[in-house]
Amino acid sequence: MQQPKARREMDPRWMWDLNAIVDGAPAFDALLSQAEQAVASLSALQGHVAEDPRAAIRASYAASRPLERLFTYARMRTDEDGADSEAQALLTRVRSLAARASSAASFLRPELLALPEEALEALKNDPDFSEYDVFIDDLLRDKPHTLPAEQEKLLAEMSEVLGAPADIFTMLSDVDRPLPTVTDENGQQASLSSTVY
Repeated sequence: MQQPKARREMDPRWMWDLNAIVDGAPAFDALLSQAEQAVASLSALQGHVAEDPRAAIRASYAASRPLERLFTYARMRTDEDGADSEAQALLTRVRSLAARASSAASFLRPELLALPEEALEALKNDPDFSEYDVFIDDLLRDKPHTLPAEQEKLLAEMSEVLGAPADIFTMLSDVDRPLPTVTDENGQQASLSSTVY
């Protein structure tokens, strides 16, 4: 029966080079620390978005960039081997920080939407701020569905809990639940998996 190869048995030519995203554990820890500091700095903007909305939006995006790199790296590490406890721990750390980041930035949209619509349109039409056009468009489109800051914060703080069912399903389907052996298109016995299915 054909068994899938373990990662350590794979030819490196066909494997991801995740060092291009984060170059090992020390770089991961340094980037995580940078992201934590950026997230912590967001709280100083609460209640002051109207004073300089451009700076608030830029600060929010600056806080999310290292977090995106960390998440991509940690997610791809678990995609390599869902049973790798080290990769699971990295992803858990990043998800925890992402939940804190979401909570820390939850005031941004309600405070921006409290501005006159002409001010938001001016931001969108500013050629020096054009990289945020899509954000402003989304913000205006979501206005009827955006809650007051306190309620947005409550929802943001629940993101880890609300994401748990998907995480549990992934672990069960990809790692914990053995699937039967099947006959493939060449008449060979093969282990069934979510990927092969």
